[in-house]
Amino acid sequence: MALQLFKIASVEVATPQTSIDFTSIPQGYTDLLVKISIRSTDANINDGANFYFNSDTTGANYSFKRIYGNGATTTSDTSSASYRWFFVNGNTATTNTMGNAELYIPNYTGSSYKSGYVDFVIENNATTGYDGLVAGIWLSTSAITALSIASGGNYFMAGSTATLYGVL
Repeated sequence: MALQLFKIASVEVATPQTSIDFTSIPQGYTDLLVKISIRSTDANINDGANFYFNSDTTGANYSFKRIYGNGATTTSDTSSASYRWFFVNGNTATTNTMGNAELYIPNYTGSSYKSGYVDFVIENNATTGYDGLVAGIWLSTSAITALSIASGGNYFMAGSTATLYGVL
């Protein structure tokens, strides 16, 4: 059977804001997919961003393993918090260019812990760009009914977008 994607919601940032939120996520799909195109106000090439489920911002309820590189070095790290799951373009990356990421969450309505993976890239027309993969888990057996993409302390710039899909 072919993978089928159904657009649930899309958000485009009109003025700088600290998060992009999806609420009242329907429970009739098998998996969730979020496609993200974001630029931050942070005065660096990259900025961190987080995912929170069902308004749970308790860092100890999340854990991830991340590997990423910038063309010169490769880094691998682990966190038992939701801090900086992935990177997005900061305000000193190539002008008018967004960082892109994709989050996939299988079995988001199931009664076990919720796992997911993220792939991301920092687009930058210079020697320092980033790309990476993240495998993470939310230590809750609750169905996911809300999802927030939160800035690592700065703002997502106007024009940033996120689209949520249900997968069958």
